Amino acid sequence: MIFGKRTPPQSQPAERDSAQTVYSSQMSGEGLEREYEDIVRAQLTKLGVPLETVEVEVRPAGAMQDGRNIYLGMVRLVRWHQRTSLRLLVALPLLEVKTRQ
Repeated sequence: MIFGKRTPPQSQPAERDSAQTVYSSQMSGEGLEREYEDIVRAQLTKLGVPLETVEVEVRPAGAMQDGRNIYLGMVRLVRWHQRTSLRLLVALPLLEVKTRQ
């Protein structure tokens, strides 16, 4: 039959919901920190800030009540360029919003 109803395959109890899946980067912590650093660097590039003028550091800052880790991201200005450094300072709230998404 072309239009016959098919029943969706039943999920096995051993399978987890995608929200509960634990990836290797989540277990080690360091991989997740690197991913957050990459996200911050990508946002800085979109803002037009040269990556050689900043240092990005992400480190654990604690844990939430439900057990998920909290990470603290820091951007350090290491070289001053008038236009791009001011752009970074003005856009810090935008950078924070974009990295939280």
